[in-house]
Amino acid sequence: MLTWAIDRGNAEVAQRIVTGTARFWHLSGRFVEWRRWGERALSGGPTPDDVRAAAMGVTGWVASIQGDEDHAITLVRESIRLARHAGDDMIVAQAAIALGIIEEDRGRFAEARALYEEALRIFRSRHNEIWPPYVVNLLGL
Repeated sequence: MLTWAIDRGNAEVAQRIVTGTARFWHLSGRFVEWRRWGERALSGGPTPDDVRAAAMGVTGWVASIQGDEDHAITLVRESIRLARHAGDDMIVAQAAIALGIIEEDRGRFAEARALYEEALRIFRSRHNEIWPPYVVNLLGL
């Protein structure tokens, strides 16, 4: 389906698939393949800001896992910008976590903490019960 969407120039469908299958890619450990598909989907053309923001966030996350921090930061920061523009605070929060982890890995603990706290505020304001314990754990670390 992802190949079909990319081959037909349907960037929105491709980006939605990349985002929707992120958990599969992460748990399977197939990071090279995941990133390749993410980059291909992002290069497919313009899409709604929220769709692109989500795809950029997960593609940036995998870039950070692979040690490409500069590219990861670029993607995740743009993800946050687009998500804010689209008014999608859940994408902002998830991307803030990704950027926080990258900043933490770089020894920039104050920046990481601020990002985690922003994510936690968003999740709590949305009454999300899944993400706050994860973010509190990150703050504790």
